[in-house]
Amino acid sequence: MIRKKKLSLSIGLSSLALACLWVGILLVGFSSESNKIRIKEMNGQKVTYFIADIKDEAQLIQQKNSIYLIIDDSTGDLQVDKIINQVPKEATFGLSPYNKAIHKNIALLMEGDRNFLVNIPLSTKENVKNKFDIYSSLNGMEISNKIENIHSIAQGNVGFYNLGNDEFLDQDNALESTVKKIYDLESAFFYGIKNKTSTLELEEGSNFKIKAFDIEIVNDDVEKGLQKLEELAIEKGEAIGVLRIDNDRFDIVDNWNKNLKSKNIEIVPAMSLFHIGMPDD
Repeated sequence: MIRKKKLSLSIGLSSLALACLWVGILLVGFSSESNKIRIKEMNGQKVTYFIADIKDEAQLIQQKNSIYLIIDDSTGDLQVDKIINQVPKEATFGLSPYNKAIHKNIALLMEGDRNFLVNIPLSTKENVKNKFDIYSSLNGMEISNKIENIHSIAQGNVGFYNLGNDEFLDQDNALESTVKKIYDLESAFFYGIKNKTSTLELEEGSNFKIKAFDIEIVNDDVEKGLQKLEELAIEKGEAIGVLRIDNDRFDIVDNWNKNLKSKNIEIVPAMSLFHIGMPDD
């Protein structure tokens, strides 16, 4: 009888110990769960992590840095058919209305589902031979008609860009007429270099879709320019660059693009800048 009691007591104590252990495990589990942010949506991914690690939130989901790259053709010499396979898929071609192959280029880009803008040539000196140029001496109606002509060439489905003309920028009436027409067309305008033309970027909440370039990259400094564009994208999360180089230098761009993924950088279409939660939406 005594043996049975001892056995029963032993079993009881063991059961109690197991129960306590189980309760302890549950409490630890609940405690751990209570120390978690259950689910947080970040960049389209659901993440659960401890509050203690919240300072490392950026390391849990590393946001991609974006480069909006515009391939400039303001001179009208760009040979789209020869370089299209060396240009990153999501880069944006900037086409000149003076390019003799403008219609062929647009058809080629649309067929390949590529992105493009059209250059608006801005000038302070009138030259009747340059029928698409917008001169600062024109009145609002004349500027409007010229922009309409360029818009029709591009089949009405793109935005505009210009590398920036400081003298034109100083002519308030011409600039206002140009920007107003672009706004009326519900289009976008990429203009100049940021430190010179930041006055064009209107206040938060504005419906105007205007952004200045961060950097212009030219033939003499392609590698360093692309590296600087990377640094700006990593520093700010995004950077807008205009690439103005000869047709035979795009192999450099092709090689550069192959290494961007490993650096957590992606090239995105310029127009998408206005469709990703920016204040200009």
